[in-house]
Amino acid sequence: MSFGLVSAGVSALASIAGGISARRTARLNAFNLGTERVLNEAEATQQSNMRMEAYRSNLSSNIATFAAAGREVGLDRSVGAFLGKQKEVVGEDIENMEFMKMMRSMKLTSQAHAAVREGRDAQTASYINAFTTMADGVSKFNSTKT
Repeated sequence: MSFGLVSAGVSALASIAGGISARRTARLNAFNLGTERVLNEAEATQQSNMRMEAYRSNLSSNIATFAAAGREVGLDRSVGAFLGKQKEVVGEDIENMEFMKMMRSMKLTSQAHAAVREGRDAQTASYINAFTTMADGVSKFNSTKT
């Protein structure tokens, strides 16, 4: 058996091992991206909850301040407009937070899918490289044999 043929076999096996390793790394990256997505969603939900809690606290303080100033909270139109505007602002804030959460989630999901695809492609490329390396080795072996 020729040294060139053995060398081609070892090179082909190394190529396959590299492809398998690339696919495993890609799967780990995809898992990490999925974990990051879940963490980001939890953080965004927490921020929304904190924003609502701040609104409720401020609403109570504002109502108490208006009442202490002798303004009728239910009857004074300017007080109602102010409180209505605060409710509208908090609604928009939470809507924006939810939209950003969804966009980050979609981005991370897309990146995870791309990582898996990249790993699969790297493994396929390693098989093709191994095949061509072996074919070249066999061809050289046969040409030196004759």
